[in-house]
Amino acid sequence: PGFLLGPLSVEKKARKAAKRSAPFRPNSLTETRPEILNVDDLAKKENDLTVICGKILQQLYKIQAETQQTVADLITDEMDEEENTRIMHEHGLRSTGGIDLMRFVVNPKSFGQTIENLFYVSFLIRDGRVEIDFDDYGLPSLAPVDREAEDTEAIRQATSKHQAILSMDMETWQDIIDGNWQFPDPAPGAGTAKDGL
Repeated sequence: PGFLLGPLSVEKKARKAAKRSAPFRPNSLTETRPEILNVDDLAKKENDLTVICGKILQQLYKIQAETQQTVADLITDEMDEEENTRIMHEHGLRSTGGIDLMRFVVNPKSFGQTIENLFYVSFLIRDGRVEIDFDDYGLPSLAPVDREAEDTEAIRQATSKHQAILSMDMETWQDIIDGNWQFPDPAPGAGTAKDGL
């Protein structure tokens, strides 16, 4: 049989057209070098993690001071505890004195910005510059850590610092901005009310 020497049907191969490149001209070459980094240039960089975290920390100090002052102006001696708590939660202040975590990090117009905010806050927590505390209802609050109280190196080393790993998906973010966020039941003995953002 004749087919032992090859296939019965032969397909003709299409020739590939050769790609022509521009002629090599050594005079028209431009030299590229790696960017030389100066310590001064690195210190001035605006998008540096340390710089951004510092700005966020300053913003937290400012918002906390303004919110505490606003709430102090609104609360009177005649108000009962429930009314005081309602006013505090209305303005995003928790019983710990800190700012409501969700109000501080959630950007209702941008899921991506919310995730970035969580990222930066987690680094501030890791560095021991911000702490998360839970109020009487189990709601998280952010408060800057007083650095002057931690001035000595021994106290700083004795303090345990843990980086918080915070996560949020788009569905949770949408529930928060829509006001449908379901908070956990308060800790036993912490009260009975469930307050939203």
